[in-house]
Amino acid sequence: MTATVSATTRLFRVTAGNLRQNHLYITGQRDFFPHDCIGAAKRSNNGHGAVEVVLDGLGETVTTDIGSDAATGKARGFLRGRGWMRRFDEHHRVAAGTVLAMERLA
Repeated sequence: MTATVSATTRLFRVTAGNLRQNHLYITGQRDFFPHDCIGAAKRSNNGHGAVEVVLDGLGETVTTDIGSDAATGKARGFLRGRGWMRRFDEHHRVAAGTVLAMERLA
């Protein structure tokens, strides 16, 4: 489940797959992210902008983008950088079914 709460806030329900793969599905919510944050299929070919994610409770900000599929060029359904997700989940004891809110600050 993803839900639009407002133009600046979205809700994302965490699945067991999210926890296994250390990511958060953003499918259907790409309008929430800046248009220029979709990068190339490989990070090394990236020339696009990025999005900063402020991790509440961890005092940390990560920079990432939305990778694209090498075959189709379409944006993938999750943020490229995923290493931070495990730390966030463990810190907040996120379990499958937990609903997370993401707020767009700028």
